[in-house]
Amino acid sequence: MKNLTYLPLMFLLAPTAFAQDLAMANPNLYDLSIEQLLQIDVSAGTNVKKSYSESPASLYVYTKQMLEEMDYYTISDLAEITPGYSSYLGFGERTLVSRGQKASGFDNNHHLVLIDGIKVNHSRNDRVLMEEELSLFGASQVEFLNGPASALYGTGAFSGVVNIVSEQAKSGKLLSKQRAGIGSNNTLNAYSLYSRNNDIGLFNLQFSYFQRDSENKDVGTKTTGWQNQDDRKSTYLNLSYKLKTSAAKGLALGAIVMNRNSGMGPGFFGSSAGYHESNELIWNTTVTYLKYDKEFSDNKRLESKITSNRSREKSYFSVTSLDEFRNYDITTQLYSFQSDFINEFSENTSLLVGVQFDTRWREGQPDSYEYIGSPSNFSNKFFKSDSDKLNNQSAYAQYSLKKKIFFPTDFTIGLRSDTVDSPASNFNQLSPRIAAVASVTPNLKLKFLHSKALKAPNLKNILLNQQAIEENKDASVAFDDIPDDLVAEKIENNEIGVVYFTGNYGLSASVFRNFRTDSIGGATLNGKSVSVNNKGVTEAHGAEIQVKYQNDDLKAFVNSSWAHSNTPNNNHFSDVPEMTTNIGLMLTPPQSSWCYGMVVKNTSKFKTSDGQDQPSGFFLVDFNIEYKADRDYTYDLKIKNLTDANEFHPFNGEEADPLPGRSIILSLNII
Repeated sequence: MKNLTYLPLMFLLAPTAFAQDLAMANPNLYDLSIEQLLQIDVSAGTNVKKSYSESPASLYVYTKQMLEEMDYYTISDLAEITPGYSSYLGFGERTLVSRGQKASGFDNNHHLVLIDGIKVNHSRNDRVLMEEELSLFGASQVEFLNGPASALYGTGAFSGVVNIVSEQAKSGKLLSKQRAGIGSNNTLNAYSLYSRNNDIGLFNLQFSYFQRDSENKDVGTKTTGWQNQDDRKSTYLNLSYKLKTSAAKGLALGAIVMNRNSGMGPGFFGSSAGYHESNELIWNTTVTYLKYDKEFSDNKRLESKITSNRSREKSYFSVTSLDEFRNYDITTQLYSFQSDFINEFSENTSLLVGVQFDTRWREGQPDSYEYIGSPSNFSNKFFKSDSDKLNNQSAYAQYSLKKKIFFPTDFTIGLRSDTVDSPASNFNQLSPRIAAVASVTPNLKLKFLHSKALKAPNLKNILLNQQAIEENKDASVAFDDIPDDLVAEKIENNEIGVVYFTGNYGLSASVFRNFRTDSIGGATLNGKSVSVNNKGVTEAHGAEIQVKYQNDDLKAFVNSSWAHSNTPNNNHFSDVPEMTTNIGLMLTPPQSSWCYGMVVKNTSKFKTSDGQDQPSGFFLVDFNIEYKADRDYTYDLKIKNLTDANEFHPFNGEEADPLPGRSIILSLNII
């Protein structure tokens, strides 16, 4: 079942795809037509609210009802069913794949993640945390933007943006939702949302805990004894309070904490004789912020924020035995200031101008170390003190104008200047973005988009090379090949899109072509693992389409994405799928307390760099069923990988990390 032969049959027979609705909490939303749903306000494309159908971007949005209907609460879950996106598993780490390209799991840094306007990427290398450590329980809306968005968001928004908006209580109301579940592999999870909105202020609290034991699967065709031990413990906290009265009206304090401890299994860093307890990886990001929103009038406002991002990456792993092990514990600190002024002159015209400054460095501290064998054998002097700082100053502007040229057309023009000052290089980059959305009819929109973006060398790239050069100098070993002048990689994107909706049906589609230059990757030079700019152009092109249907009893979607990319050496971009196809259905029988859902995911046409077929892909089915006991309690049973398919992601032409087998989780929801 590794092809599309069975998909039409599954579409006809599957009972559902999105699973429970919050009709009891908000009965009107469940009755919205596709046409009304496409008028939902989104902001990822412009930072100014526009309807989904008129957003100047390839954008896909999930409401809180959709998340609960599908029982999907992680970015990786949603990426797997979003046109133009997918999720890749390598060395126990998930990475985002978009439009035929990806980075490694440890450098999953081509996308920007925002939570209520706050950037939450890991501060060492801008890595996206995308599994249970960033829970989507309590999100009112999640937006996936395809393509570069640096003109508005800076160097991190190289291939796309994931924008998360938290659910909050309405004025004068209290909102409380709880969820708890147990399942296979000793899975336990607990989620909580509490929000109180009174005359004094708005308090929001989201919390989640997740744990799972390892499946201990062998890693594909790799050396005998290698295993993917995918156990994990994750916690997520999103806490904020915003004042609504007094001279400090509009002032908000908040903290976002994401933490994951996961096992990688013997063999990932050496011999298969290693043991699991010493093969662990800890990711942590703690973001604290102060926001101030000031409305000068109905159409003028100032949005400012000061952010602290302290991120940690820690690993303890054994190569062969207890007597030979390595350990590192690296903490980085980032401080950022950003201020945006927005003037919506009229319904048809708006202007956004902003500035941003951030600085980051690796902290020097006693527990930032790397050693082999005895802890007294300290082997890395570079962790003893603070590193040099990486600074970025930005100024940007965006102008939107609606004008009739053959058809009413909404034009958006943006430009951003980023000036980077780092130990490795200093440079300035302009990132333009031009978009036009033409309303051919009230139900038919045509979109045209041109954008450029850059991704500056991150702190990890720069310090890795700096350290390698100094170590080779000390050892009187050649270092001339190790670059000390990394430059930003760049991307240029062009695309055309269409959105059409009528009654119960909706369609969105886009075709794109982009060119990526000076991509930053890993290499071994002068005996050291370092970062390099891969000179030349990587070209990618493809298409995405999604069709939705909705009535009172049935919701359905079908989407498919195709992308092909060539490296500067005219080779294929390895280990990414050329095609993904997803089908989802949800059935809510009239006058019934039961809901049924199914999502079918097909991924195919993996290639190696020389164009040979890798493992042909995989076919997975997720199923869930929900029972509404009363207006306050619901139960749901979620089965992921229903058929227990034994599937793998490829690595350089071989079967590599195994995808999770069948998992069954029973949950109780209290609304």
